[in-house]
Amino acid sequence: LAPFLPQIHRATATIIEPTGESDNPLRFTSGLVVALDVDATLEHVQDPQNTVKVQILYPDGQSQVIHPKPADFRNPGPGRHRLITQVYLSHTAWTEPCQIELRLLLAYSSDRNKASVGLSRPTWGDSMELLPPSEGSIEGTLLFSKPVKVYIMPKPARR
Repeated sequence: LAPFLPQIHRATATIIEPTGESDNPLRFTSGLVVALDVDATLEHVQDPQNTVKVQILYPDGQSQVIHPKPADFRNPGPGRHRLITQVYLSHTAWTEPCQIELRLLLAYSSDRNKASVGLSRPTWGDSMELLPPSEGSIEGTLLFSKPVKVYIMPKPARR
């Protein structure tokens, strides 16, 4: 066990943008899509293109998981990655200003051999159907960033 200790690092993520401290709401027309810029630093994450997901929690309890494109990841130095992407939000039921929550998730597999075969590992859709998410948790992922709340303000669509 001793030879492996120097290789053990805690994977962390810090969301730089959105800050979650803005009093200016993100305005958009209800029923249409709005883009939210996401900028985060990732420390000691192996294979971030395949393991890092962005989760949006909506006020009505629904959640959305986004898998960023490989081109959205930069590698500024050893053990560090930068995620710069946009997530698209849309919800037809929004009529009132509210807060959404943005989180970064780290996907994991308890058995690497099974994961590479792909037969015994549930897909994202399967894992969400098997168990109802408790407070936005998704089977096979860990929350590894501090959640950020974003104030959004839908305006009614013009007829």
